[in-house]
Amino acid sequence: MGSREEKTNILINSSDRLYGSLGPIRQENFKVYKRRWYILLIFSICSAVNALKWNTWSPIQGTSQVVFGWSDTTITLLVAWGPIAYIIVFLPMSWLMDVKGLRASTLVLGIVTFIGAGLQAISLSNLQIQTWLTHLGAIINSIGGPVELALGPLISAAWFPPHQRTTSTALASLSPYVGTGITFIIGPLLVPDVGNHSSTIGKSIDYIQIRNNMTRNQLMHLKEKIMYLMYIELGAAALILLAIVVYFPTKPKLPPSVTATVDRLDFKYGFKRLLHNRQLWLLLFISGVTLGVYSGWGSILALNLSQFGIGEKTAGWLGFGVSMAGIVAGIFLSILADHVSRHMKAIQLVLFSGAAVCYALFALICAGIIPYYKAVLFLTFILGGFFTNGTIPLFFEMAVETAYPVAEGITSGFLIMSCNFLQLVFYIFPLLPNFGLKWINWCTFATYAACLPLLAFMAREILSIRSRRSR
Repeated sequence: MGSREEKTNILINSSDRLYGSLGPIRQENFKVYKRRWYILLIFSICSAVNALKWNTWSPIQGTSQVVFGWSDTTITLLVAWGPIAYIIVFLPMSWLMDVKGLRASTLVLGIVTFIGAGLQAISLSNLQIQTWLTHLGAIINSIGGPVELALGPLISAAWFPPHQRTTSTALASLSPYVGTGITFIIGPLLVPDVGNHSSTIGKSIDYIQIRNNMTRNQLMHLKEKIMYLMYIELGAAALILLAIVVYFPTKPKLPPSVTATVDRLDFKYGFKRLLHNRQLWLLLFISGVTLGVYSGWGSILALNLSQFGIGEKTAGWLGFGVSMAGIVAGIFLSILADHVSRHMKAIQLVLFSGAAVCYALFALICAGIIPYYKAVLFLTFILGGFFTNGTIPLFFEMAVETAYPVAEGITSGFLIMSCNFLQLVFYIFPLLPNFGLKWINWCTFATYAACLPLLAFMAREILSIRSRRSR
């Protein structure tokens, strides 16, 4: 893949052919505004709050099952609404972002986050109705998923100069990790863990028995703690929505650079090109299987670990640690990819190998095959998350290179769609009755081990494509 300047020149030349000449360009027609960082901050906070609401219930799944009488299936379905909603609303939300712009899209994200938080903050004595409201809130909140995941590059293109776009896009794209990481800390911190058996490895926690042994006053106390968490999340959603309403323009008065003024290639043309790109479909399968399974696995982490006697607080710190590792890996490897693009495939193979080893050790510890040490459990899980999240920016770079000359936005949308679709497939099995969860740690390891040779084949194909283009 060529340099960023080469890709920009190609895009400008294509725009000249498709839409006419850009005309004379003068330096005074462009300006970089300091408020661009405020725009990025507001969107990042809104994105983080939306991700926080999506992952609210997993870190407190045990106490939620006791208070509301939920099953493992209910907890899984609450997070499964994320990829379900994404697949349904992906196209209309893409239209919203492309046609209506940044303000309308971010406003919709803020509104659905606020409504979703509001519905889940309604406390009722009728637990069945409250459960339905909780599901409805999760569904509405998940409508904002496409904006949360895909609007970052659009903000960078509209507000930031070329030399800052990689950084701004990385910050916007990684903001959901911040929200997810906060849930793993604030949830177990505010809501007591009723199944605190973190020192007992290999023994599952019976939440039905715990509920039956509790008095009404004890259950009401736990419910108050959960609702207090809901009120805090509702307050955060209200404040960020207010900030968006007060000031969040679609674009600056003057663009930051010439590339911000260039029209992108036609969506229909790019869509057809992607459908016939076999190398891209292989890459989408590899990224979708690995990242989709990993996302599903991580979103029901506390539920998964409870069957091995590992409590919510331990699961919470694991989730927080891997979220922070994901942020570090995403930023570091995004910068690295810009400087060592010729070695990108080798780096990706190393990351895949490291993730497979870590997940194998994690599965062996949880299954009791090798001795349980909390430090080793933390190390394998967090390192596995570091390796996995490090692959994400490289997958985007590989997808863009494979799909060239299709615009980056359409290609990225396909990549995100593949991950959400296969994440949804992963969720189907925990939703099935009597299927259990003991298989999911092995499944995560197996996906990375199985995709390693496919990735090696894919890397060879991309190198072949690059060689043909350079001739």
